[in-house]
Amino acid sequence: MAIEIQFFFHIFVSQLRRTNQIRGLRGLDDQLATTKEELGKIAIEFFQGLFTTKGTGNPERILLGVKRSIMDNMNQFLMTEYSLKETHMPLKDMVPIKAPGVDGLPALFFQRYWHIVGLNRKTNYI
Repeated sequence: MAIEIQFFFHIFVSQLRRTNQIRGLRGLDDQLATTKEELGKIAIEFFQGLFTTKGTGNPERILLGVKRSIMDNMNQFLMTEYSLKETHMPLKDMVPIKAPGVDGLPALFFQRYWHIVGLNRKTNYI
């Protein structure tokens, strides 16, 4: 009985090995490649082409279907330089010990020591 199970298992695994193989690929030139080297070359060419850009084309054409929601005067306002006071006001409204920032420090740290780190933080993070 054990020998029959072993034999069945061996046949099953051998069949899986045969079915889970890539026996050939067609390249860009439509030629069939069957050797490991040729298969590797075709796979590399495919994925290099898949993840490289062929240029952006015309970005204006892409944006034709996007409704404009920010007008020029609004954009100018949004692009103006901000002051330290403007960055400190939202910081005061944050919950002191909730989720830490990207530097691992909670809002409480910046609320307490803004007079020391405020100027440095404005130029680095905001």
